[in-house]
Amino acid sequence: MKTTLPGKYILTLLATLILSACGSGGGASPSAMPQPKPEIGRPQTPPATESSPQEAPPLAPSETEAPSADNKAQQPSESQLESKPNQESNPQPPKHQERMPEADAEVFKRMQLRTQNGIEGEDLMKLVFNDSNKKIELTLLNPENKFIKHEMRTLRDSSGELIGYYGYALVNKPLKNDFGEYDGSQQPYFGLLDADESKRQRPEGLGEISYRGNMLYRYHESPAEILEADVSARYYGKEKNMSLNIHDHRGGLWTLHEDRSTKSSSRVAVDERGSVAGHLFFAGQNGGKQELNGTFSGGLYGQNGSVLTGRASHEGQNSWEGVVGAKAE
Repeated sequence: MKTTLPGKYILTLLATLILSACGSGGGASPSAMPQPKPEIGRPQTPPATESSPQEAPPLAPSETEAPSADNKAQQPSESQLESKPNQESNPQPPKHQERMPEADAEVFKRMQLRTQNGIEGEDLMKLVFNDSNKKIELTLLNPENKFIKHEMRTLRDSSGELIGYYGYALVNKPLKNDFGEYDGSQQPYFGLLDADESKRQRPEGLGEISYRGNMLYRYHESPAEILEADVSARYYGKEKNMSLNIHDHRGGLWTLHEDRSTKSSSRVAVDERGSVAGHLFFAGQNGGKQELNGTFSGGLYGQNGSVLTGRASHEGQNSWEGVVGAKAE
């Protein structure tokens, strides 16, 4: 027997089902909606959008997966790695390196034949460096000229590096008249001294340094009599000044002062470049009154200022001139 549902009942049932479906769909969030599954074998690349600046990183290949062709192109080859300098095996040199000592020949190139009045006597003689004894010497240019007296003393600092020289030369120079005949002679004198100015420097530190050396000098009234005096000096690192005494072999003493007065300090300032200068006062062998008797101008040179050199002279009555060379003890 076939049973049929009334039409009214069917309409009511359909309306109920439609309302139920609409109520469940309206309350679900978009994220709860099912996402389409990617196709197997083709990676999905999420689209770049401005609202999503941070993208999820791509999945890293497994350890057993071989790198792609693009990755191989980005990796350096073994030859490129070998040609790259190794920074650890080639460290950069320090900014402050100790200055390498110069060869004697390089320093000697900067030497000149310097006298009391500048550069003179170059038509008579020239400086030469003797490689056998490592000393600076003089030679005459004209065989007709002869040395009456001469002496050169080479200056080296505490490390043995060449600094300069001091000495003198008394030369006999024949004269000729307009007919080429000999007509007497001259005996010019040269007090010689030069030091490499690039090596002038004040000692470092607060300690004291003692110097000893000599002065070669002559009085103008006795031009052929070359004398020698003993030089003693002391540098005071804390005050950046020094004292200087010159003892002649007759018992006299020159003392360096800052000003033209015996009451001025007997310690003269040494400037940043190592220069020193002052006024000399002389007292005779009996320890008499000190009198102004000249000036000194010089400086400290070489490693830690271990060489003292300069010129001393006095103009006027009993005038004289000399060159000084001393070394740190």
